[in-house]
Amino acid sequence: MKKDRKGGGINSLSAGIFLVIAISILLLLSLSVSVASAEGTYFEVDKQITPENILFGSDGNITIKISISVPEKINIDVIFAIDSSGSMRYNDPDGIRIECVKNFIDKMDISSDRAGLVSWDHNVDFSIAPTSNFSEVKKSVEEVNAEGGTNLDAGLSESVNLLHSNPRGNAEPIIIFLTDGMGDYTPAEEPDSALKGAIEGGYRIYTVGLGDKIDEDTLKEIANVTGGRYIHAADAYALTEVFEEIRRDITEISAPKEVILTDVLPDYLTPMNFSVLPDSQRTNDDGTTTLRWKIGDMKLGEVWDVYLDVKCNPSELSMDAYAHDDSKVEFRDHEGLKREKLVPNRKVSISEDISEEKEEGGGLAGEAVKVAGYGSGGLAGGSALTYYLLKRKYFFRAR
Repeated sequence: MKKDRKGGGINSLSAGIFLVIAISILLLLSLSVSVASAEGTYFEVDKQITPENILFGSDGNITIKISISVPEKINIDVIFAIDSSGSMRYNDPDGIRIECVKNFIDKMDISSDRAGLVSWDHNVDFSIAPTSNFSEVKKSVEEVNAEGGTNLDAGLSESVNLLHSNPRGNAEPIIIFLTDGMGDYTPAEEPDSALKGAIEGGYRIYTVGLGDKIDEDTLKEIANVTGGRYIHAADAYALTEVFEEIRRDITEISAPKEVILTDVLPDYLTPMNFSVLPDSQRTNDDGTTTLRWKIGDMKLGEVWDVYLDVKCNPSELSMDAYAHDDSKVEFRDHEGLKREKLVPNRKVSISEDISEEKEEGGGLAGEAVKVAGYGSGGLAGGSALTYYLLKRKYFFRAR
């Protein structure tokens, strides 16, 4: 929407100079694209424990393995969500957005990446699930037209559904969402929001606003809450650099620097042996043990891991036993900023073996009865804390 501006007290010469300066600034803006750091710090943390089930009466010994790995490259699943509304007839008459998608795909790795497509306006015209058949996607993107209205929810929802229905654990899911207008949109706090699904799925969304009739606040929100970025393209010709900037941002990575691993063992776990001796080991007032390794700078493709044998004392478990939240990885990112992230956890069950002599009273003969975590009552009452070392991988991109 254009707003009228009233001037006052500017003579014709001053007005002329002001106009020249203003036009120059506008020309510079129309030729530029916001440029941010295109490099991200990636690493993966994994924590495993063996065995996962400890029986009363056993020696209670377990082995914990913590790994920190930096990939050489990032596998990506990219959904290109392309606005095909009628306004594209004059905002992108030459179909530059189509060529940008094809050029982007040409630089993807067919052996490890996948591309998908959503053509949307007031509804979804057509879509293609993530695939390594790049030729199919490039051919289909040429069918993106310029008709209809604008429904942001339609494009977002279909993009999220494609990733939901075609998950891949070893790839980073990305949505590139391009629009030149404003339309229906459901914020993340609403229960039926497509954006909420993207957040829950860990899908990073890059939003691209083309032209001057866009809802920048909405596009910024979509990008920010998913860990992506919003980029404005003054005209269709700026899209070439915008898409290249996004490609660099997604694929160019760096390794973490000054890495320090801290693991805190609960009071019922006693460390015995280490594959890599910690730089420091401290017993805390609450009985927990803090282990600290100074790993230093890591490289692309490098894997650092440590095994530690620990003795579990299930007879000493108390109701307030827990897995400590201070287990973390500290590091400096590609910009030199200090960051940290929690080490993921895993669950280990402590079980009681029901002997045949007890079969008459319960019907659980020969089975291991799992002792519930965080329950009330002592071990005799059938409840003890489960040690939470919940297995999951953490894939981090620092900004």
